[in-house]
Amino acid sequence: MNRIRQLRAEKGMTQQQLADALGVNQSTVDRYEKGIIELRLTMAMRIISVLDCTMSQLTGQDIA
Repeated sequence: MNRIRQLRAEKGMTQQQLADALGVNQSTVDRYEKGIIELRLTMAMRIISVLDCTMSQLTGQDIA
């Protein structure tokens, strides 16, 4: 999920900083960013909170 990488970079965060904020390993963030593992709703909500973004921004889709 490239959007995580983009949003994280816009916030000036490293993968490790995001991982620490989410309570996961850096390698987990890397796998989310590469789309190796599927992002579950609960984790998406945590990422939205940490990165201060919307679901639309995270997914890159317009949610009506």
